[in-house]
Amino acid sequence: MGSDDWYRNRRWDSETERAFDARLARSRSQKAQYLRIQGSILKETHPEAAIGLLRRCIDEGDSFHVAHAHLDTAHAHYVLGDVDSALASLEAAIDQEEREPMFRTSAPFDFAFLAALHGRTERYGKALALLDPQEGLALFASMRF
Repeated sequence: MGSDDWYRNRRWDSETERAFDARLARSRSQKAQYLRIQGSILKETHPEAAIGLLRRCIDEGDSFHVAHAHLDTAHAHYVLGDVDSALASLEAAIDQEEREPMFRTSAPFDFAFLAALHGRTERYGKALALLDPQEGLALFASMRF
């Protein structure tokens, strides 16, 4: 792994975590970005570690990364089988997108899909509202409901 790839580890253990934290501590900028990239890479293979890293990213408060960090956190929760936490993280991403409309994710679509897939009827109203084209949600060309 090159020196520029210290925040793109696919393996995660205590030694890797220590090395990552040491490099992150020396970083003068872009900490949120490094945390988000590393968390995103680990979300499927090491979801607990990913959630921790992504929470740290969110705590950094860099609006460019917050919505995406919530989205990746939702995916990590889903890998762990925690649908309710995944939906809550998606709602946090959606809320962040409302505050910062320049930074969009697939969270509204993922929220609607998960709510439907897992029969979370109490969330159907919100899911349908999120998918309503009258609300200004820009659909990707490949997404039709």
